[in-house]
Amino acid sequence: MVQVTTHRHFHNGVPRPHWAGTVQSVSRQRITAPNQLTESTELTGLVLPVHSPSSPSGSQAHTHGRSLGFPDLGEQFGDASPDLWSNWGRLEQLLGEAAAATMGWDGHQEPRRASGMTPPANALHVRVYRQTLKSTAPEDEGGLLRPDSISGDISKVFAIRDVSGSQLRYESAGTSAAFHVTSSSVHWSRDPRTL
Repeated sequence: MVQVTTHRHFHNGVPRPHWAGTVQSVSRQRITAPNQLTESTELTGLVLPVHSPSSPSGSQAHTHGRSLGFPDLGEQFGDASPDLWSNWGRLEQLLGEAAAATMGWDGHQEPRRASGMTPPANALHVRVYRQTLKSTAPEDEGGLLRPDSISGDISKVFAIRDVSGSQLRYESAGTSAAFHVTSSSVHWSRDPRTL
């Protein structure tokens, strides 16, 4: 089963700016072996650092991707552990700061203000991915069969207008930075602030 969802708004219902496009979510579910279910969700889009209320996750509060202008990853990724969210929160904060600096924004913006911002010359594009392998055996109660993680990549993109000057799109140039978040650590191949 494959489900594709397009997100056009920030967490509070304010539309993302037209030039930023949407955040696309692709979820897949398939039986990969007897008593095994693989589930994956991938989200892609431009990072738009916005203020977002925190929601509790374990002993800490997190925005679950909403501060990046993405939909609530807690809803997208479902049953991720509090420790995984804690480490994701550290990466999310770094990504927001890097995106604001790349676009020339003075930090995170209120969603309504971000919606009306003019297109920046540069931005960050992120792909966020989580795949789980679960047991479907009744005695395992849906337990994970391998450690949980969130991974993906970050690319610096540049604004390109068509010949008429009326259409704008963002294209990547250069190498991207990969990241991998687990319940115990956060790793990336390159600091997003240096892209």
